[in-house]
Amino acid sequence: MNEEEDLNDAELRDRAVAAARGSEPFDRLIVGASVADPAVGDVRPADMGLVGPRIASVHPQGTRTDASGLFHATGIVLTPGLIGSHIHIESSMVVPATHAATVLPRG
Repeated sequence: MNEEEDLNDAELRDRAVAAARGSEPFDRLIVGASVADPAVGDVRPADMGLVGPRIASVHPQGTRTDASGLFHATGIVLTPGLIGSHIHIESSMVVPATHAATVLPRG
């Protein structure tokens, strides 16, 4: 998959979900890094599984080894997404159920 392709492509999303569940391998696995989690304010050791350009899984180090490619990232701090965990649903101007139905399929 090249960078111009849609991150919301259904096939890519399905492959990423399958890899996150452990039923398919990752395309690439970043191992030995630390992950900064701004939502809880900590930095912890973790590995990251990628499918195409998507982050499929952030998981404890050494728990997964199934990937087509491996990248050793010892000493590197990763910050996946930089997505704020605080939102105002009312700004979408729809009821919460409609908001959830729209955003959840997109991760």
